[in-house]
Amino acid sequence: GSAPGDSGVGVGLERSSADNTITVVKVPPGGACGLAGFLCVGDILVGVEGKDIRGMACREIAPLLIGRTGTRVSMSLLRNGAAVSVSVVRMSAVDAEVLPKAVAYRKSLPSSSSSSAPAPAAAAAAAPAAA
Repeated sequence: GSAPGDSGVGVGLERSSADNTITVVKVPPGGACGLAGFLCVGDILVGVEGKDIRGMACREIAPLLIGRTGTRVSMSLLRNGAAVSVSVVRMSAVDAEVLPKAVAYRKSLPSSSSSSAPAPAAAAAAAPAAA
């Protein structure tokens, strides 16, 4: 589990048994990644904080994504074969009443080069792990 005052990045991951890749299968809109808009379903997670996570189980990766609320975590991804690096602030999920205001605020911000890569095709999810 996580300690009081800790949060994750709000992303569902699934490990492929075929090639051991860790794929983003869920990006809830009220979580840190959903609000930041940097991760897409279908992205392949290859690193967390500079650590190569390829071949690791989702349960081993989740603790790397969880940390003190308000701190940043960097992630290395593959999106449509291109390397993408993102940094997300860990936070608790946003309440449903606050979410529309937060999404409107995010949409009002200038585009980030981190999110300029085209979104990948949706990936099927059987039982995603939450982090």
